[in-house]
Amino acid sequence: MKWVWLVGGLVLCAGAGAWLYASRLPATVTTVREAIVRAPVDRVFALVTDVAHQPEWRSDVGRITVADDGASWVEHTRSGDDINFRAVETVPNSKFEIVYQSKLGFSGRWVGSFTPRDAETTVFRIEETTTTPSILGRLMGRIFAPPGSHTDLYLNDLEKAVS
Repeated sequence: MKWVWLVGGLVLCAGAGAWLYASRLPATVTTVREAIVRAPVDRVFALVTDVAHQPEWRSDVGRITVADDGASWVEHTRSGDDINFRAVETVPNSKFEIVYQSKLGFSGRWVGSFTPRDAETTVFRIEETTTTPSILGRLMGRIFAPPGSHTDLYLNDLEKAVS
């Protein structure tokens, strides 16, 4: 019986510690990544902004449903989440800005900036700001999808797609 109380107390303390840790995490996090992509800026821009065909090269997206307006879509991820997206600003070969809302409770803004380095190379910069209001959601996000991890995967998939 002593062991049951000891184990129960340890579990309770661990849970309280995790909750305290998560409650101190910021609700909004901004991640910035920059990559040199070995492809002309028009090719990189076309690949990134052609959302309907992203499941062909992105390893985390199962399918995409594009709305009739063409400016909104739903990403159906391979992990089972549905994320609603909307294009905010598109400047050809320069900028692609979108906002998103997940059914899991997080939302954000993603800005891709494209700068030609030379005729065959593009500097591609992503700035993503994500807000997770739920304390439990912040804790789960830090454990299973730390800030920047999806951006790193995206850039890795993009590099493979242009090579």
